[in-house]
Amino acid sequence: MENLSPPPSLKLNSNPVESWKQWKELFQLYIEMTSLNAEPVSQKVAILLHVTGEECLEIYNTFDEVSSDSLNGILAKFEAYFFPQRNITYECQKLFLLVQRVVREIFRNSLADSKDPYLVLLLYRFTPVLE
Repeated sequence: MENLSPPPSLKLNSNPVESWKQWKELFQLYIEMTSLNAEPVSQKVAILLHVTGEECLEIYNTFDEVSSDSLNGILAKFEAYFFPQRNITYECQKLFLLVQRVVREIFRNSLADSKDPYLVLLLYRFTPVLE
């Protein structure tokens, strides 16, 4: 198992939380399979920082009071860094679509019960045709 290649460097795409989760799992499997648990902590930390890639090394250098005494401590710092990040544009779009769907249902329900012929025509014009 010594010839096992390390996980690829972490690619921070549009969803860094999921990328981090997957990469961390791959790294922990790599540590287990190559028997690096028996190695000194400083060597494991060096491997972690080397394998994560340049982007994560820059992130690591921004951490306050990072103790290189513990691999778990460094992983916890990365967790704290990545988990608050969300794709704001995506979250806003999800909220917008939810509100739009609710308003559309309210509008359709109120128009369906209406006796006004103009409102019924409006409902008819904006009802999608199922093919």
